[in-house]
Amino acid sequence: MRIEPPVPDVRLALARKFAEGLVGIIPFAGSSLVGIYSVTHPSQADQVAQKWQNNITDAVNQLEQVIAELAPTIRISDEAANFAVYLARMCKYGHGKESIDLPDATDAIPGASQEDLIELCGELESLGLISTTGALGMEIVHIRPTITLFEVFDEIAIGSDPQHDAMTLAKFLSENKSLSSEDYVTKSGWSVRRYNPAMAMVCQMIGEGRISKTKSREYYSGYCFTTPSERAELKRFAMPISGSVN
Repeated sequence: MRIEPPVPDVRLALARKFAEGLVGIIPFAGSSLVGIYSVTHPSQADQVAQKWQNNITDAVNQLEQVIAELAPTIRISDEAANFAVYLARMCKYGHGKESIDLPDATDAIPGASQEDLIELCGELESLGLISTTGALGMEIVHIRPTITLFEVFDEIAIGSDPQHDAMTLAKFLSENKSLSSEDYVTKSGWSVRRYNPAMAMVCQMIGEGRISKTKSREYYSGYCFTTPSERAELKRFAMPISGSVN
């Protein structure tokens, strides 16, 4: 079975994103490369990174060569990467709570049988990109994309960058102490789909007791507030975009 990859090639796009992060073209910070590491072979990627980080100027000037060396470290298959993009596009909210029925996913990818998709689900689940539930006589019935899937694939799937958006939210929280999801989405003009993955990433830096258990099905969390130490961490996380306007 072969699912034709979309343009641009997903695995190559992931290699480019990782390379640009390593050489500082994209302002990654702190733990924001963790998602990308879920689809790379970390030790091999680290070897490439060490080689080029010793001379950032050369890395920037020879970015295509960096990408070519990083591409083989992307361990996700073309088929699974393509399927992950489709799953990201199928999610309306992007908060990690949505469940997709396997037959609906089968309809979304022409030529893929149910059994093909079950095997691709196994690959994605092994990488922490989805969770699945089954039933008697059926290995997988429901698919639930994780926040990591959105973190890795949203830039390719829907054109928004959760890492950069998370830094924007972190900057806001470091300056305002608290955040209302509904108010922020209304004032920023972001879609809920764009907002939720970034909010989920930021919430990893905030104590659970300061994150509301939202009653709305639209938001990852309806409201959060921070302590001084959390604001310090959020400020460090947002440093690459400090002073920028978004």
